[in-house]
Amino acid sequence: MNRYSLAAFDPKTKKEVLMAINLNDEGIYEISDGKSKLAIIDGYTMQFKDEEALIYDLIDRGILDRDVKLKIRYKNKGNRETPVLYSTDTGIKPFVDELVSKNNDTISTVANDTEYFNKLYNRMLRCSINKPEYIKFLYEKGYINDHLYNRLEAYKLNKYTKYASIEQLLTSIVKDLSSYKVIRNIYIGTKRYKAGDMQPMEPAIKKEDEDSYLDENEKNQLDLYLHGGEDELYSIYDKDEISEKVYRKIADHHFRGQ
Repeated sequence: MNRYSLAAFDPKTKKEVLMAINLNDEGIYEISDGKSKLAIIDGYTMQFKDEEALIYDLIDRGILDRDVKLKIRYKNKGNRETPVLYSTDTGIKPFVDELVSKNNDTISTVANDTEYFNKLYNRMLRCSINKPEYIKFLYEKGYINDHLYNRLEAYKLNKYTKYASIEQLLTSIVKDLSSYKVIRNIYIGTKRYKAGDMQPMEPAIKKEDEDSYLDENEKNQLDLYLHGGEDELYSIYDKDEISEKVYRKIADHHFRGQ
């Protein structure tokens, strides 16, 4: 399912552009409105060495015309964002290449019989025993969920009776790790852990922060109201076309007596 957008946020104008990244039949990346699969976005952004190079490509395509900050945006119990990956993120590249080559409905799940998957799988098992503080960091900061953490703990403590056998426990761990999003979160968490960066993974964006993100259409709606009032706004937009964020901005405008 397409759930993700590459987001370009202008901190000066508070305007945000959401972009869908897709592959056409010739294997060329195309950019449009809407949402995408996460691995396809990563495949596109990982062609560039850093944010500056990626922004230059978006400007060259005629999609952007100003300096912005880039994130990947999606919804999961609220609006969230996750970092953009670049060509320096070589540790996750084999997974991205595998999924981009599929470019189909199974693109959120990786194969569990590859050398690079087995390397990740074995490292997580070893670390559950030899580096429990690392596994605990991943769990407490939200890089792995309860299911995977509890199964790694069961493996470490050799307490797998609820899984009937050690083989069933290991099969469950393989299934958990087959999710590309899980692998991606572990990759980002591991980079931050090694750098001593203790920030949590993808906290939900607070409502007051979310209100600052207005897309082009919402920005136009608010400008119409502020400069022409309800008559001007409703002469162009029906009430059900106006977003909740714009209504909140209008209410805040009246509350402040502006």
